[in-house]
Amino acid sequence: MFAMSSVLKFSFFKYVEFFLLGFTNLILANKLGVGLMSGLMPLLLFITYSSFFSLGGPQAYIKQSSINKFKTNKHLIINYIISVLICLLVFLFFFKVNQYYVFFTALAVLLRSYFIAMCRIKGDIGTINIACLMSSTFIFSAVCLYVDTIETYFLILFTGHLIAIFIYIRNEESLLKRIKVGLSTSLNIKSWLIFIQLGIKLNTLGLLSIFLLSSDRLLMLFVSDNSSVLGTFQLADMMSMLFYLLIVNIHFYFYPKLLRLLKDDKVLIKRYFNWITVISLTSIILCPLAFFLGDYLFPILFPSYKNLELYIFLSLLMKIGVLSLTMQNVVYIAQGKESRLIKIHFIIAAFIISFSLFFNFLYKKYNLADFFIPLSLSIILILISLVFNYANKKANS
Repeated sequence: MFAMSSVLKFSFFKYVEFFLLGFTNLILANKLGVGLMSGLMPLLLFITYSSFFSLGGPQAYIKQSSINKFKTNKHLIINYIISVLICLLVFLFFFKVNQYYVFFTALAVLLRSYFIAMCRIKGDIGTINIACLMSSTFIFSAVCLYVDTIETYFLILFTGHLIAIFIYIRNEESLLKRIKVGLSTSLNIKSWLIFIQLGIKLNTLGLLSIFLLSSDRLLMLFVSDNSSVLGTFQLADMMSMLFYLLIVNIHFYFYPKLLRLLKDDKVLIKRYFNWITVISLTSIILCPLAFFLGDYLFPILFPSYKNLELYIFLSLLMKIGVLSLTMQNVVYIAQGKESRLIKIHFIIAAFIISFSLFFNFLYKKYNLADFFIPLSLSIILILISLVFNYANKKANS
């Protein structure tokens, strides 16, 4: 009963947060316009990928603490220092110095991920909820009142992440004590290397998942120079991401517990794969509702964003495929089969890249409509995820 109450409370806070995030994106799109929204796409891609500069430190911490009860505070501190240096090098390579606001926002996202990992192991979902709600409320309010440029938006985004970090520090004094203890203890090189190895494996898996999640945007950036199409597609991605984040964050709530439960229990594993199938198929069936609802509302709300309802529909299909694969990964991680899973995901990524090149050839040769690319990728990814889920269920029977 208590567990159900906690899940409902967590879900409620997430719905409020995503409601605010959704309205923030709508207001941002109207204020910046389709041209600036297209310029926002590569900057947000960097922020998306910046979480992987941590070398998988937070993910390794969660797995080791959930299953093996390792004490890895010192490892986390060292990992964060390394991640800051990696983030700086990548930023200097891809961006201009006067775009420093992107770098500092990425650092805040990284630091926040470490605090979230520590709270998850402690089971303090309440602090995570409060931090996310306060951060999203500030971003929503500030975007409504002040945003007029990309720079202003990133300043607001950075401040929102700082608010969340302050709440973690303020509400969880034990986190600071654990950090101080970590700084004062000696480093066990052997255990740190095990930690780093696990982190890199989990980071690679996460990176491959994000590649799949953003493959449609990457390909659109590569093949299209139409700022109107790119701006519309960016807004569609931001809106469909609400659905993806909602399901992922519910899954996020149970993740440490799933790592323990799915390690050896074949009956539970089979039921888990059945559950993934039901969620995936139900989501696919409900997807057309987004198209028909958008077809009625978006011409009124966003007259300059042409075919927005179609791009949202296609973006949703992409995210359902990635979501299915992400949930299936948990079984492999719980069983310590990260290396095997990485090989499988590299094969999937190779398929996606091959099909992307083929779709790009068709797109240019026959002068096809811009929606052909996300349509093709979404169908391929949905099919791959369903086949992979069926094969996993058979293998664990």
